[in-house]
Amino acid sequence: MSEPNQSTRLPPTRQQAEAAAADAALLRAERERRAAEVRGVASIAAMREAIKVAARRLPRLDRSRAPAPSTPMRSVPAPWRACRS
Repeated sequence: MSEPNQSTRLPPTRQQAEAAAADAALLRAERERRAAEVRGVASIAAMREAIKVAARRLPRLDRSRAPAPSTPMRSVPAPWRACRS
């Protein structure tokens, strides 16, 4: 028997929808576990928290001492131009 087309199929039942949501949650958790394992951390959440803690320990940037924006490349003399005679 052939597969009915999309317009004749009934929507999923509540049990099917809940099962699909549970399956998706399990897949998401497994993906996070594998990602954490690859990165060598206990969990992705722990890695994010460690990044936040490390960022808070960095010194603040002093914007008043920031260098001026770089000049466009065409105004910077090329090294070979200085060597040509």
